[in-house]
Amino acid sequence: MILLPLPEQALERRVLLLHESWHRIQPSLGLDVQDLPNGHLDKLEGRYWLQLEWRALARALEARGGSRRHWVAAALACRTHRQSLFRDATKTERSLELAEGLAEYTGIHAAGAKSMVLTKLRNATGPFARSFAYVSGPAYGLLLDGVAPGWVRRLRRTTDLSALLQEAYRLPAAGFGDAETAAAGLGGAELRHREVAEEKVRQQRLALVTVPLLKGPILRVPGPFRVQFNPSNTENLDGGSVFHPTATYLGAWGRLEVTGGSLRAADWSETRVSAPADPKANPLTGPGWILELAPGWTLLPIEPAGSFRLVSEKHEK
Repeated sequence: MILLPLPEQALERRVLLLHESWHRIQPSLGLDVQDLPNGHLDKLEGRYWLQLEWRALARALEARGGSRRHWVAAALACRTHRQSLFRDATKTERSLELAEGLAEYTGIHAAGAKSMVLTKLRNATGPFARSFAYVSGPAYGLLLDGVAPGWVRRLRRTTDLSALLQEAYRLPAAGFGDAETAAAGLGGAELRHREVAEEKVRQQRLALVTVPLLKGPILRVPGPFRVQFNPSNTENLDGGSVFHPTATYLGAWGRLEVTGGSLRAADWSETRVSAPADPKANPLTGPGWILELAPGWTLLPIEPAGSFRLVSEKHEK
């Protein structure tokens, strides 16, 4: 499935079509992995060390011989240190890189769009929690192409692309000192200053859009549901909940189109939007959303005042 509209540039269209075509055969390749959350990549330390890793990967792709090996080692040092700071980060990052990173690598490789990788490494601005693999995956893939031909045939559900690259270059395990040295050579001081300022702005922005969805009045929409969203604007919050500025939710209760923000629970049990203007209307509408309600569903008043929960009429009886 491909979400319209398609990219205007022909090369980007080819990459997208090939990316999604890979997803079609992904289960038959034995690479149908979980899409695990990576909210740590939108925290200050996560963002900082991820971008340093990308700076090193960009230099590695441009370099040759011993110089390339040096920058690969720097990238792996930044990655290893970042993952040591957050519980399960190695597992969750690996999962999304296999799911989306390999798909994007396939699209870029097959479309002959390798120049896009450097552009992404240098220009990606986040949020990164759901979008990082579209940048990291192709970068690691192209580096592996140059040093380990046929590497794709070794892929398994537990494969870590960075571990394959470390093995190919026979690099030792990196420590904190290696990461600090790499950071100094990658403009780490300037980047940290910028990211500290960005974090303050981010927290203020998130508070502005999420506090109303936490305090109410709200509409609580229950799972299970499917959701279509833009990974480049998705924000992961502390506790695992996810803020989608725009999204389309599909459930037994109907179709919810969000253009003004929704807050999805970490366990996918519900999503929240602002309270509806008229709880008896169909379609239901509120600030930045519209819900085409399926027959047999109604709104139940809940706390705080003015809030509602979407329930099945059959269940309520």
